[in-house]
Amino acid sequence: MKMLHKIFLLLFLFSISITTQVEAQMDTQSESLVDSESITSPYLDVTDLTEEVIYAISNNEWELFKKNLSTEEIEFLKKDIRFSGLFSELTTEEVIFSQGVNLDDASRQTGLTKKELLDLEPEEVKEINFTYNPPEAVSCFDYYEFGSVEVNLFNELDTLVYGNEYKFKASVINKNFYPVVETDIYVRLYREQPDEYDSLQNGDHIMGQFLIAENISLDSNEIKEIEFNLLLPEKIKTGQYYMVPYVVSSDRYNMLGLTFTDDISGPKIPLKIKGVSSAIYFDKNSVRKNGKPHSFISFLDTMVRKPILVEVDVVNETTEDTLVEVDWRLYNWDSSDEANKLSSEKLEYEIQANSTKTISYTIDNVEESVYMLSPLISNKYGDNFLNIRMQIYDIDTPRVNYPAVTGYPLQKNKENTFFVCLHNTGTSQFVDDVLFEAVIEDEEGNIIHHYSYDGKVPVGMTGFSDSFIPQENTENFIIKTKLFKDSMLISEDELYYSCDDINSNYCENKKDFKSGLIYLFSLVVIITIVILIIINFRKYE
Repeated sequence: MKMLHKIFLLLFLFSISITTQVEAQMDTQSESLVDSESITSPYLDVTDLTEEVIYAISNNEWELFKKNLSTEEIEFLKKDIRFSGLFSELTTEEVIFSQGVNLDDASRQTGLTKKELLDLEPEEVKEINFTYNPPEAVSCFDYYEFGSVEVNLFNELDTLVYGNEYKFKASVINKNFYPVVETDIYVRLYREQPDEYDSLQNGDHIMGQFLIAENISLDSNEIKEIEFNLLLPEKIKTGQYYMVPYVVSSDRYNMLGLTFTDDISGPKIPLKIKGVSSAIYFDKNSVRKNGKPHSFISFLDTMVRKPILVEVDVVNETTEDTLVEVDWRLYNWDSSDEANKLSSEKLEYEIQANSTKTISYTIDNVEESVYMLSPLISNKYGDNFLNIRMQIYDIDTPRVNYPAVTGYPLQKNKENTFFVCLHNTGTSQFVDDVLFEAVIEDEEGNIIHHYSYDGKVPVGMTGFSDSFIPQENTENFIIKTKLFKDSMLISEDELYYSCDDINSNYCENKKDFKSGLIYLFSLVVIITIVILIIINFRKYE
């Protein structure tokens, strides 16, 4: 990561002297800026070389990689404005700036004076891991705690049998000091890989994902009990299985586990399933991206912005030749929000009995910062799918992680706080020209509070907060958010807070207040009528 910081500073420094013609060429960054015939290289073409450079930087192997470059390759890379700075000697101050911080920030983070910092050698400064934070930023995790909604699964049987339906229970606990709304709870079924090393590298075989609770709201510290049924596939394979839960708010905010991973989830519940001896499924350990092995249990691989060929083996353990349909689903970021789906293409493959066949899919138009390719085989053996994620070099996109308020319901003249977590999904230390806007509205559309942030968003999860004082008691309201990059809307969302869904007692308070007003008004009317009657009676006397 520190080397990436260095690259992006150098891009900024060199951009000052770049001509308009070179800037135009940057629109096609994945292409070489020099003729590939001008160098002698062991790589097939210059994009292979630049891809190896990016891979080395992403894996902190650049210094070792650089030592093995030929003179021609070094000269080639020096002519590419993306990499030329890698061969330049930076001053101490330039090294600090390369990490996205100024001298004031560096001094604050290290406790050293500016003079003490500048007296350090550049190599010494490289060892310091500076972090960029906007002046307005707060700690995201003062408000948002990952895994703060717990789900525990329960099952009374030791062994399950294929084709049958079983009842499970789940206990859901919201440990936050504020409500969580519009919440979905999923469980995912895994079949364990027999080889422990394969399991550690790539996780286990996903055999299905099920929605067990949809659009529920949980009050602060509320415990909710859920029952759900699980129907096992008619030909599921015998083996050791387990089930894990995930919690997602508003189709995008992870409150428990990360649905795009195979190793970050809620607690497991082990299951032993009795089924058939053979099945058809993806060999999870065979996935390759542009010829390189993919690991599911690791940080994202960084890829060059060029077409990405993904290959995977399909295993047919049965004694019959089978036509297998694969749904190649491509997403931006993840699959929790259906709006993230970029494409879906169903293709059929003839897989011979007792054999393995390599199939492939190419991501052609590489324009997103993070892709997830999720091929699915859905048949009588189960819903077997993969989540193959990758990050694209030099594409930066901001993302909203979670917006909320710290107090519910909103109380008149009592201070409350709106907060949100933002982060850059790309490879740069920050993404610039970001505008985030949030509006809290009541049921009638009246604005209760407005917040906006305009500036840079760091790669790390970064919090922003804003205090406000409601002018009225409000139990039902909406938090509307919009996120812009370079003045272009890239995401928007609405979170609905309703006392009917969160806690009906809050609604009772509202009803009691209204009832009190009605009673008081009725009493005034009755007294007025009585007085008028008395006056008229005396008048006639």
